[in-house]
Amino acid sequence: MRDVTATNRSGWTKVLALLPFFYCVVLVVFSAYLLRLPSTFVLTSPDTIKDITGILRITGAMLGGFALVALVASVGLWREKQWGWWLATVPNLGLAAIFGYVLVGGGWRNANSPIVFLLGITVVPVVALLLPRVRKFYWRSHDSSSESASVSPPRF
Repeated sequence: MRDVTATNRSGWTKVLALLPFFYCVVLVVFSAYLLRLPSTFVLTSPDTIKDITGILRITGAMLGGFALVALVASVGLWREKQWGWWLATVPNLGLAAIFGYVLVGGGWRNANSPIVFLLGITVVPVVALLLPRVRKFYWRSHDSSSESASVSPPRF
């Protein structure tokens, strides 16, 4: 019974189901890099190392949290669940708003390429998830068992 819905899945939905998983992998690698980075510092001031280490640990933990959300969203999208669509859309929309605010707040002339890149990788999935074909795919009812079990009203 599950094969019928799998054949109805478009190319967009297949790609978008895997996109949060790859996003998760990138976030985990970057988070691990940030957590490992303080051990490579060679600075003279122990206070500076302590401050930078704290900031990098907080940032690494936050990215790890987003990676966990992206992994759960990927599972939800792959299983064709509406909550997976929401979990993939809302956090990326929030991150896009944050990066957009940083970009605009710093001034267009002071825009740096990492912020533009981060804004791009958070906006592209949101736009793709909001495409009518993809949105309708995840918003339709997937519970065919309740439809077949429901009793139709009598015809007079």
